[in-house]
Amino acid sequence: MDMAEIGHERANSLGLRTADCDPISSRESNIIFVDGLPTDCTRREVGHLFRPFIGYEDIRVVHKEPRRRGDKATVLCFVEFSEARYAQAAMEALQGYKFDDKKPDSPALKIQFAHFPFRLPSNHDDGR
Repeated sequence: MDMAEIGHERANSLGLRTADCDPISSRESNIIFVDGLPTDCTRREVGHLFRPFIGYEDIRVVHKEPRRRGDKATVLCFVEFSEARYAQAAMEALQGYKFDDKKPDSPALKIQFAHFPFRLPSNHDDGR
């Protein structure tokens, strides 16, 4: 059994969607940005979410401390897959996932394709 088959089996055993999804558009990427992670999450914890998916290659988690008083700490997380279709499958499966289900106010994950240069998603639509 090769690594792709092992990944497929792991994803199936966890009930996760695999790469059988719609055709990829030019707006899609093999790297996804994950928003809504708690500030105390670790690379290892986040990796456990994405590692079972076919095509998983790497994860980057950056903890940014607040620069000014009143600002909040943030977590930047990028997950890289070998192909955009694999990134799309992971994104669809984990969209809205509650990272910490023990906290009622825990935000749901918001996942999108990352394009560079990357801009953080805003909390409001300013019509641009």
